[in-house]
Amino acid sequence: MAAGDRGNPRSRRALEQICSGYWRPIYMYVRGRGHPREQAEDLTQGFFERLIEKNHLADFRHERGRFRSFLLAAVKHYLANQYDRANAAKRGGDRGHVAIDWTEGEPEQRFLQEPADSMNPETLFTREWGRTVLDKTRQRLRTEMERAGKKNHFDELVEHVTGDDDVSYRQLASILEMTEGGVRVSVHRLRRRFRELLQDEVGQTLVSAEELGDEIRFLFSALSKP
Repeated sequence: MAAGDRGNPRSRRALEQICSGYWRPIYMYVRGRGHPREQAEDLTQGFFERLIEKNHLADFRHERGRFRSFLLAAVKHYLANQYDRANAAKRGGDRGHVAIDWTEGEPEQRFLQEPADSMNPETLFTREWGRTVLDKTRQRLRTEMERAGKKNHFDELVEHVTGDDDVSYRQLASILEMTEGGVRVSVHRLRRRFRELLQDEVGQTLVSAEELGDEIRFLFSALSKP
């Protein structure tokens, strides 16, 4: 909503966060539609430039819904209008509005790991959306731990905080030079904080807070599908 309100002083920063944070789901969807890598990169960047140029994000401000659904509908519409591929802008020019770091997240490597032959573009988009949200949440938790001077603790505990791994508290206690009880408390606190940050991250993509629980359940359901 802030990104779509050009009179908002936070608008430019919000636009940057959207482009840098959510290009991967768009890229996955475009690749799932059969476009080769370089063309998919062109189309992804072109999509975000069009989104900004036409201020389509302002439309979302007047809707009740999920930004995930809005973004997917927008990229479908964009691709449907891209019949003249020869006029597509090429990467590396003076685009002026948005710059995507294609090395972040290694999109092609991620795509090759997907069973693309059995997944439709919408499934690829949704799965990468979920990964993106979790990555953003982990990074926020990492930043908090770094500021608290506990980066090493985060690096050792993160998989036990955000995954289903069995926790060997004795082993972690030895690595972190803590007591087992101290490790248990740390894991519990980090898991609680991760849930809080995840709720906040997902909440930023919704118009109505009433949809928060359903959206989080949808996210994990999408990530758990084979």
